[in-house]
Amino acid sequence: FVDPEHREGSCYKATGWQYVGMTTGEGLVREGKSYRTSPKKIFMKPLVEEFRRLLCSEQLVGRVQQ
Repeated sequence: FVDPEHREGSCYKATGWQYVGMTTGEGLVREGKSYRTSPKKIFMKPLVEEFRRLLCSEQLVGRVQQ
């Protein structure tokens, strides 16, 4: 996560990470507590070539890992 108010994410871009979007800025939500933050840039680096197929597969639809 990169705070665009302070950084561009240049080191991530230079090492092959891909910009995939922004967080909502909602922050962390825990029972009885709420933390606000500013939106952050999200960068990801694929670990396998078929990452798009794996992430978009029907097996992952609706699943949450805890």
